[in-house]
Amino acid sequence: MQDITPSPNQTLSSPLIKWIPSIFYRPRRIFENLTNSKRRYWLAPMLVLMVTILGNVLVSGWLKQQIATMGQDSLPADFQYYSPEQQTQYMQAMQVTQGPVFVYILPALAALSGLWLSWLAIGGLLYLTTTLFGGRGDMLISLNVTAWAGLPMALRDIIRIVAMLVSKQLISHPGLSGFAYTPDSNSSIFWGQVLSQIDIYLIWVVFLIVLGLRLTSNISLGKAISCVAISVLSVFLIRALIGLAVAKFGGLNVVRPFFF
Repeated sequence: MQDITPSPNQTLSSPLIKWIPSIFYRPRRIFENLTNSKRRYWLAPMLVLMVTILGNVLVSGWLKQQIATMGQDSLPADFQYYSPEQQTQYMQAMQVTQGPVFVYILPALAALSGLWLSWLAIGGLLYLTTTLFGGRGDMLISLNVTAWAGLPMALRDIIRIVAMLVSKQLISHPGLSGFAYTPDSNSSIFWGQVLSQIDIYLIWVVFLIVLGLRLTSNISLGKAISCVAISVLSVFLIRALIGLAVAKFGGLNVVRPFFF
């Protein structure tokens, strides 16, 4: 197989933030600049992804507070049968969960942790699989490729932010999760978590990672697709299992400890 080497006249200028637009219309130039590079080029795209994720969390939290202020949060069906003390305790617990810690801080920490852990996991798996398939693997290059290939997710966050601001509604079933929505089924919750991560932006990201591997690891198209499939699917299945656990624990009625 003929080696894929970068053109000498394709070098992009600094600073790295000026590279951002190129990933959407000239991605090959980005990945050619990552070949054999020992610099941490992942910082700029990761900062962009952090900003858009935090923007999504802020808008989502604001809408949740608006819904709570308008009294649209549903009460338990048997709420009228609670004693006055039990009703007071329930409402106090609801107020706690509607505070800034639960609405903004914890979701932001969870989203940022998910971003960084997913990036590290996919980058590490790409390095491992490309090495096993005989490619010119390098951990830093794999992390750089993963970060830059993930920028379509920032565009997705921006579109979601605009959609929520315009509609004044939360995005309840992202991606394809609506096709598996059955609240009482563990399998449906699990597949809903998987499908929620699948959309046109994911396909875009996968395409970019495959392109990046071809240019930086010198492996065939089939091997690049296999590496990406193994890495991305592994991380998404783990995230789906975590989402299932969170959904099950989140369904526990922690604000009614006085019932036995």
